[in-house]
Amino acid sequence: MISGRIISTEKETVDFATVYLKGTSYGGTTNQEGLYHIKAPAGDYTLVVSAVGYTKVEKKVKLVNDERMKLNITIAPETQQLDEVTIVSTGVSRVKRSAFNLSLIQRQMCIRDRGRFGHAVDAGRF
Repeated sequence: MISGRIISTEKETVDFATVYLKGTSYGGTTNQEGLYHIKAPAGDYTLVVSAVGYTKVEKKVKLVNDERMKLNITIAPETQQLDEVTIVSTGVSRVKRSAFNLSLIQRQMCIRDRGRFGHAVDAGRF
């Protein structure tokens, strides 16, 4: 059995992270305190931890019969810089056969008009 706690590099609990032994059906999710427990037979495995907004972590582990292993893992937030944002609206459409409306907004426009972003989209400026 292997158990432990998943925390972020900011020392915050990572709840509902996915924790599993790669290539097997053994795994689960962390609880609200970031704790996980996996019961699996003895063997060599790769423990995988993933959560939305965090980088995936893989650690080699060796499980031994009748021994409990405790492994706490720290994961880092995943940062991405976006070049552009696409806004999709599925609201009421005046055009027949239109499933959705689409607007493309460049990153520079978002930065420049940060305070007026919602008004600019509503006015159809973008």
